[in-house]
Amino acid sequence: MIQKIWLLNIDWDQNLPCQEIGNFQRYVAELHQLKDLKIPRCILLKDSVAVQLIGVADASAQAYGACLYVKSENANETQIRLLCSKTRIAPLKTLSIPRLELFAATLLSKLTSNIVKIIDLEFDEAHLFSDSKVVLEWIQMQPHLLKVFVANRVSLTHKLTQTFSLHHVKTKKQLILLQLN
Repeated sequence: MIQKIWLLNIDWDQNLPCQEIGNFQRYVAELHQLKDLKIPRCILLKDSVAVQLIGVADASAQAYGACLYVKSENANETQIRLLCSKTRIAPLKTLSIPRLELFAATLLSKLTSNIVKIIDLEFDEAHLFSDSKVVLEWIQMQPHLLKVFVANRVSLTHKLTQTFSLHHVKTKKQLILLQLN
């Protein structure tokens, strides 16, 4: 919604077009549903014997983002909890989906690196996922073989994800990925 308004190039004191006003009113009308959203704060099962960090990156023409989950197991059960997430609006300059997916993978790399540094938790394994085969191929290449735009992000991703495994996951399987891992 914000990106669409930016693209309209409206001054701060001008009224929004009717369609954008309607979109905003629908958004406001749905805000009450947030009171029903519950995200458990406890991310580990009691007496956990295995703890994994699982990250997922994805992008669209409008936005890109990354989520980190903690999967913990004890003798009786397995639990997966959202640890954190970060999203960004896609730049106004039109970029290809692979480049936006690369932004998402870079965002996931930064998020993972920061969380591992600050959280007081040892992970048995860490797996990062993207649904973009192109991005995973770029990340496997040496940065000097790539164009500057891609090379800069690939280089940063290499630096931040040295100890993590990067994997491909089909778009439709992202939601069930957590149960399978």
